[in-house]
Amino acid sequence: MREKYSIKESMILPFDPVPIIYVEPYENLPAPTVYEKFNIQSQYDYEKLARAKDEILLTGKYQQQKVADVKKFIRDDLITSKQVCIYYELENKVISRSGDQGVVALCDHSFINYGNESWKEEARHVLQQLNVFTDKTRHNFEATFDWLYEHTCSRSYGLGTRLP
Repeated sequence: MREKYSIKESMILPFDPVPIIYVEPYENLPAPTVYEKFNIQSQYDYEKLARAKDEILLTGKYQQQKVADVKKFIRDDLITSKQVCIYYELENKVISRSGDQGVVALCDHSFINYGNESWKEEARHVLQQLNVFTDKTRHNFEATFDWLYEHTCSRSYGLGTRLP
């Protein structure tokens, strides 16, 4: 992976994790502790990661809740307590359809919460009633409903829908 992105070993090693959150019983470095406990070797150890995620959710302020349901609350708690700050970074240059290089600006956006389960159930119900061209089309809609969470729908200026 380092070769793919031209990252030299000296750029990342030795790597010392920075503690930013305290989680009982894992103290201030929960991720490395859980990775060692479950012998997780990569992001492809799906079964081990699922077990680790379930174990972490048994502790802390939001115990017994799904990560998808509480990650926004945890983020907000960390921001409010000034333990973290919001940081955005683009992975690539932004190029418009006309070939011009884009300038990225931080501006207020409104988001539609497609992660809301009642919305998802209603969308699935509507999809059942639709005549779609192929089964693949129906499957693509269903897959999108599963991963879709928040999506920006407006901007305070420029292109986009203006919302109050």
